[in-house]
Amino acid sequence: MKIASMFAMALMVLILGGFATSASAAGGGFGGQNLGGSFDSGGYPSCSSGSSSGGVTSSGSFCLGLNANTSSLDYANWSFYTSSQDTSRWTASCNMHGQLNSSEEWPQNQNWSQSISSGSMYTHASLNLNCYEWPSQDIIIQLQVQCLQLQLYLLTAPESQRADLIAQISAVQAQLATLQQMDRKQTLMISGDFGISPTTLEGSNFQYWEGTDMHYSYPNGYDNPPVITTSPSWNAKFDMYGQFTASTLAEAQAMGVAFVPEPATMALLVSGVVGLVVRRRKH
Repeated sequence: MKIASMFAMALMVLILGGFATSASAAGGGFGGQNLGGSFDSGGYPSCSSGSSSGGVTSSGSFCLGLNANTSSLDYANWSFYTSSQDTSRWTASCNMHGQLNSSEEWPQNQNWSQSISSGSMYTHASLNLNCYEWPSQDIIIQLQVQCLQLQLYLLTAPESQRADLIAQISAVQAQLATLQQMDRKQTLMISGDFGISPTTLEGSNFQYWEGTDMHYSYPNGYDNPPVITTSPSWNAKFDMYGQFTASTLAEAQAMGVAFVPEPATMALLVSGVVGLVVRRRKH
């Protein structure tokens, strides 16, 4: 139990991480040892997610796409906890929340990751925020410069290279024309992954839903009733769940449960936040 206490304390202290900068409901689910799912409402939101188990290692990941012009991220965080009824059963959850009718700054990219190990126990979690425009003005300018460089080289190129250069210029011009005709999209992409060992995987699921946030303010002082306002919001959640495995049956029986961490590292673990992203909306 000493090892369990040490690992639990290390997990609670070390895996808190994150970053902050200035800067039609849909849903799907799946479960099993190697399954995935996705949904696309015809634009935004869109999501792909999956989980798998190989040997004694289980892993899962998700990717959520939103319209950066109409959606912003307030926070995203990983949490990990074991069942109070059976500490061999664990759940990892990534919770996300943001505002609708609110835009996010672009371009921007943020990454957070954290790994914890103790003996044969290993846990890893990561989060990524990528806000971008496609096709971007930078891509269009790069193609324009590339086309100009080819045209300039064509003026003095040997006859043997002219046919190939003309073909390259035509290809770049066609690509440029296609991108210039496309409607530019600003996308807020949130992705994450989680891995843990030694364990079996029992299932995973992804959910997205929209709702309303309530805001309380006290412009007339706290002795007077609050002023309540509301704003539309979005929520998403990715869950993975499984059961720790022991290296031997004798070890499992000694712990009093069918399957336990090896070596008993998670017995005292309580709910802990494994990652945190806090966002500031574009004004």
